[in-house]
Amino acid sequence: MSQPQSWLAIFQENGHYISPNWYPNKAITHKEVPTWNYQAVHIRGTLRQLDDVVAVLAAQTDFWENNLPNNTPWQLSDAPEDYLQALYKAIVCFEIKIEKTEAQFKLSQNKDAATKQRICQHLHQINSPQANVMADLIERYESNDGYVYFSLTNTDVILSEPAISSSLNNVISSFSSRCAIT
Repeated sequence: MSQPQSWLAIFQENGHYISPNWYPNKAITHKEVPTWNYQAVHIRGTLRQLDDVVAVLAAQTDFWENNLPNNTPWQLSDAPEDYLQALYKAIVCFEIKIEKTEAQFKLSQNKDAATKQRICQHLHQINSPQANVMADLIERYESNDGYVYFSLTNTDVILSEPAISSSLNNVISSFSSRCAIT
């Protein structure tokens, strides 16, 4: 991977099944079907492999450890060097120069307030972390104008809707917390 390559990175988070039985209209019209609510962000850009695995992991570790509450930050030097050397061989670090960002959030925003309230009630009854997050997202985003689409280029992210901006950052941050991304 010596030459930069064009890549597509897909970030997904907080998806959940939505039953048509949760829609008040289903009993009246029977014109409801199951769906999947989700958030997805596609980032297109040039990928470049980073050779200094230690520097990337140290930066990632420092960032995340220093943002944990009531925490004495863990450092790479806390682990045995021979153990780390073995792990470094299995890690590939890279960066993506962002050329285009596209996001789509389907959070029942095309449904009326009563239907969204009922969906949220059922999600809270499930009481799983995923269901509760989805219910919170639906409650936070209250527009009824259909799907949320936006396209951004480069790294300038300016969004007028705070819930969308926050959700976009949460999707990317959630994925980044599980990967060595700089």
